[in-house]
Amino acid sequence: MEPGDDVWRYLWEGYIQTLGFSPYHLPPNAPALLPYRTEWWSQINHLDVSAIYPPLTQLGFRGLAAIAVSVLLFKLAFVAADLLVGWLLSRRFGPSNAILYAWNPMVIYAFAGGAHYDSWFILPLVAAWLLLEPPEDRVEGRRWLWSSLLLGLSIAVKWISLPLLAWLMMRSLRQRTLGRTLWIAGLGSLPMGLSALVFCRGGTCPLIPTSSTFVSHGRSAEFIPHWVAQVWPASLQANWIYGIPLAVVVLWLLLRTNTLRQFTDGYWFGVFLLSPIVHFWYFTWIVPFAVPSQNWGVRWLSLSSFVYFVLPHACPTGDSPPPSACCCGCPLSWGGCGPWGTPLRQSQAALIKNLGTGQLWSTNMLHNRGIAYADSRLAMLKPTALTLMVTIALLSGCSSASLVSQRETSTPSAATPASATRLSYDDYATVLATYVDEQGLVDYRALQANPQPLTQFIDRLGAVAPDTYAAWSDADQIAFLINAYNAITLQSIINEDPLKDSIKDIFGVWKIKRHTVAGQSLTLDAIEHDILRQEFSEPRIHAALVCAAQSCPPLRQAPYTGARLDQQLEDQVRRWLASPHGLQIDRDANRVAISAIFDWFGEDWQPRYAVESGFTGNGKQRATLNFISQYVSPEQRAYLLQGDYTLDYLDYDWSLNRQ
Repeated sequence: MEPGDDVWRYLWEGYIQTLGFSPYHLPPNAPALLPYRTEWWSQINHLDVSAIYPPLTQLGFRGLAAIAVSVLLFKLAFVAADLLVGWLLSRRFGPSNAILYAWNPMVIYAFAGGAHYDSWFILPLVAAWLLLEPPEDRVEGRRWLWSSLLLGLSIAVKWISLPLLAWLMMRSLRQRTLGRTLWIAGLGSLPMGLSALVFCRGGTCPLIPTSSTFVSHGRSAEFIPHWVAQVWPASLQANWIYGIPLAVVVLWLLLRTNTLRQFTDGYWFGVFLLSPIVHFWYFTWIVPFAVPSQNWGVRWLSLSSFVYFVLPHACPTGDSPPPSACCCGCPLSWGGCGPWGTPLRQSQAALIKNLGTGQLWSTNMLHNRGIAYADSRLAMLKPTALTLMVTIALLSGCSSASLVSQRETSTPSAATPASATRLSYDDYATVLATYVDEQGLVDYRALQANPQPLTQFIDRLGAVAPDTYAAWSDADQIAFLINAYNAITLQSIINEDPLKDSIKDIFGVWKIKRHTVAGQSLTLDAIEHDILRQEFSEPRIHAALVCAAQSCPPLRQAPYTGARLDQQLEDQVRRWLASPHGLQIDRDANRVAISAIFDWFGEDWQPRYAVESGFTGNGKQRATLNFISQYVSPEQRAYLLQGDYTLDYLDYDWSLNRQ
């Protein structure tokens, strides 16, 4: 299956190191790197952000890139570390217990499928834990020395492990061994310090990337920060504040826990609750520590988080689904692909049935699936072989069913052929003409009283056949998706009675609630970020997608159509920038203020509008200003181009765009 977009950054940062550049000092869109851009350069996420991964990880990327700049090679390196973790757990706790990790679908997907490097930091972390807490019949001895170094390696690969070293130092202080504590601190800092020296330039050495805009105000599947933002919107720009309660949690755990495993369990729990950035593969961190107890909470958490984050599209049922429609990332619980797909899918019903009987991933269930353990070696071989088998399947090119994959397998022409069925926008046109005024504001009360035309249109969105969508031109697909996003947003608002004051008051409106669009189950975020932004190089969509807030671009009084899309987008950009929510130029105060949308998604303008001189700010800001300058008067363009002004982002008004 296709990997996540992080792997393209791994490849890029390893690749430019082989050319003599530092990924900490040059973001991917740096002008100095322009001659070295690859054909997959545009797939790198956050093009204006320099490296955030610790230095030892960067050296690992460099070593792999020196061999080959290959996704397959990077995946194999991550899988190798994953298999070693399974081997360590099996040696200590036995193969039947290690199954919780070795056969976990989330673990398999994260490393073999998604190509995330977290197995590199999990390996030394698990090794340190097993050394620190030996079997009862063994004396600890000087295991703390090796554990300190292993924890240091884990920190130098992913700095999130840092508090675990603090726990080891605290334990040593409790034993009143100051000398040992100093040794622990030194050995734990050694890998990070030595690997950082390689990248030290201009008197600075990269450690924790506190200056990264992604670290400072990025958001992904957060829990407590989401609710805080509902009552305190300013917190969206201050991720650092969550370090305070997390520090309190860490301090409490340092004082109250007696084993590294106890501390780690509590620490990961605190991170998942308090972190503004949570990705599904983070849950692989807790799985090894659940192996000794076969913890049911971790079993359910790992499966549920896997399903939530990895399966945005429904898997087909039946014995022979099309290859493009099978979910390769979930071979054990939801069906497989390639030559192993049929037997795996045949066990799907039994696995789901076992969900209700409390047997998921248990030894009894695996025995019932026909897996008998003749001896410990054979038992360990089977999960390892299965992991390798699934890895091969994941690397064989299957992908999940989605509008994205359908578009990639089609070759639409510049204009949709007459034979391709067009969707009628008549009902939606009636809604827009009736309930949207010239300022783009909506009469939600009146629309709420007469929702039938909107409901009928949204029903037709779901009834569009995937093959029909794939046959449309790019322009028709973009118009369809913009209309779908805006119509579903309208429906999301009027479904609330009484109406909410802000769309942000509707739980899960962007990330959780799903809607059928062209036969696929999609969230609003999936339409915007996974399809429109990823599959079409068209930054003007940000002027057309209307999130039902006052600071959003105005909603048009007519649907977008493929035949008139370019003209409509041009007009929409001009309307947006002419409004006080899009652009404000105050020459007396020597200040330019632009929509926060240009801050949130500025990288979307860089491939087409990046410039090396003129304007002001960093690469992302210059690209957005270059774009804006093409929609203003010649005098304003000249002013923007000279760059001698302060650039600010406008405060975003999330109150409802109602009349």
